[in-house]
Amino acid sequence: MCSREWDIGLDVVAVCADANHTVVVTWTDGFVGRFDVASYLEHCPALWQHVLDAGYFQQVRIAETGDTIEWPEGQDVAPETLYEQAIPIDAAR
Repeated sequence: MCSREWDIGLDVVAVCADANHTVVVTWTDGFVGRFDVASYLEHCPALWQHVLDAGYFQQVRIAETGDTIEWPEGQDVAPETLYEQAIPIDAAR
């Protein structure tokens, strides 16, 4: 798989673990979206195995780079994937 650096000047300002292995993420441009982590669990189960644990899943955090999210053992999502595949949600709900 080819990797490119994603740099459009957006950072994650908030992340919250939600139901059914989804996370709600807010970016600096105000976009709020729900991202489903389930596909990662299916495609690379060895790396993402701990994420199945509800307690571990709740430990999601903003990565040190600021542009994506991660879990304590290094599982992360490419920033462009996180932003582009997040389903917009109403931030007021």
